Amino acid sequence: MTAWDRHVRRALQLRARQQNNLAGRDGSPQGRERGLNSAPKGSFHAFRFMLEGMRSGFPRLGWLVGLVLSAACASPTGPSAEPPTPMTVSLQQAQWQTISDPSPFPLANNETADLVFDFPSTGSMHYLYTPSALAVVRGTVVATVRITTAGPVVFNSLDPITASCSIPAAVRPFFWANDSGNGTYDRWWSNPRSFPLADGSATISVPLLPEFWSSVNGQFGNADSATRYGFAKALLNVTRLGLTFGGGCSFGHGISVRGGTAQFRLTGYAIQ
Repeated sequence: MTAWDRHVRRALQLRARQQNNLAGRDGSPQGRERGLNSAPKGSFHAFRFMLEGMRSGFPRLGWLVGLVLSAACASPTGPSAEPPTPMTVSLQQAQWQTISDPSPFPLANNETADLVFDFPSTGSMHYLYTPSALAVVRGTVVATVRITTAGPVVFNSLDPITASCSIPAAVRPFFWANDSGNGTYDRWWSNPRSFPLADGSATISVPLLPEFWSSVNGQFGNADSATRYGFAKALLNVTRLGLTFGGGCSFGHGISVRGGTAQFRLTGYAIQ
């Protein structure tokens, strides 16, 4: 075996060990988190080895630098790269909770088992959520909603809509993680996919990928290494699934109505 062959074999062995680290050897959520933590270290050592090979008089290793680094960047490091975790969420009103005024808010099921409430004219609706049957979720959130109005109804955002805060009054999916914590990366909102509040219906489909969700501080899940890690960790520790109502400068600071009435129906919520 030539010296060149030995260098190539060692480079490929390092790459195989890196892939094992990324996958998480035990296949558990904890294993996947260890893989996320270990990825930078493996990439660095593989890169350093190949540079040393080049300095040792093997210029042909240059093509391997690009090959291995490209593969490292393309390697799946988060739960959403794995198969979906299908789940149909029950719409039984007893299993759903709200953050609202009044609280608890009167919820009901109609004759077709939809989850139903009337938007308040005094008070407000902020969050509508249910415990998640799965802690680890992957795939696409699919929520189907319908709003029926009567009269010249206006949906009021508790955060005023201004030139600098122009999010329309809307409903959007969200999930709550890490024991329903209050940290920066514990709540994630569909962004920008939502349904502006008006008479009509919509199915909101949002892949559980970081570029489709933003955090409490409005950072997308792929903004930097900290948000990517926070988003990936949240998907391994989901506590609640649901929807929020808001506008102006916020996604969940609440909605009320005036000038008419409006009924909200949730007709389906699932992970696909």
